[in-house]
Amino acid sequence: MVDVARDHSVPSADPADSGASSPVDASMSGAGSALRLVAAIGSPIAVATGLLFYFGWVRATVQARRLGYDTAILDWSVQDYMLRSILVLFLPLMILVAFMLLLTWLHQRLVLSMVDAGRLATWLPRALRGSWPLWAALAVVLSLFAAPLGSIIVPAAVTLALLCALYGELLERRLTGGPRTLSAAKVLILVLLALAVFWDVERLANVVGEGYAAQIRANPRQLLAVTVYSPKSLDIHVPGVVETKLGDPDSEYHYRYDGLRLVQRSGDRYLLMSEQVDARTSRIIVLQETSSIRMEFSR
Repeated sequence: MVDVARDHSVPSADPADSGASSPVDASMSGAGSALRLVAAIGSPIAVATGLLFYFGWVRATVQARRLGYDTAILDWSVQDYMLRSILVLFLPLMILVAFMLLLTWLHQRLVLSMVDAGRLATWLPRALRGSWPLWAALAVVLSLFAAPLGSIIVPAAVTLALLCALYGELLERRLTGGPRTLSAAKVLILVLLALAVFWDVERLANVVGEGYAAQIRANPRQLLAVTVYSPKSLDIHVPGVVETKLGDPDSEYHYRYDGLRLVQRSGDRYLLMSEQVDARTSRIIVLQETSSIRMEFSR
């Protein structure tokens, strides 16, 4: 036994303890786990945020272009585009998430049990990885018989082909224990998949924007009716908008405008259109909310 107080030496560490992790190593391991957890949670949230914003922006841009104005005058924030996307995609997203939960359950309860029991054919993973010609042929056939949906079918086929390739690679590793796909190749596949998903969203937003604009142009009366009162003439000369000069000298307002419908509101600006859509020109009237102008809204 060594007397530490007398010779000022430190007892040597027990060899059995040499393999024990230090507090620094433990903290580094904990930090790495936390970072992986943040990446696993943050990445899907970031992708979902980007997709919602992109859908809202594309839809608003297409709808504005069809109605005759530009989204630059809206001055919307990222939150504005996302909220308008959620209002449209709420039900489709619920159905998609429920379908993904069903596929996850089938994978864990059915497919993996068949793999472990040796009842899954070894050719199936290879067929999934090489299924892109089938998806391409299906996209061509559906585009011919469902031409209006052709712009959505093609990116959807690309997305499904990439998902099948990734799933086939997963099953093949589970079945054969073979080497994983090279990290560089997998990264490229994931990048292609992300681009394909954004392509899907862009095509879907384009169709939705076109549909909303067509509905508004076909029946502007479905929008809120707006009656504008002004002390001075606003010189609104649009077919369907009626200017009435008020004769009460005691009234603060001397002009009234009927036949307007509310298209959008952005801050203190109101985008209005006539109840009678001009087939040749589509005019949008922009009025700024001020104390001198009064607006009344009705159905």
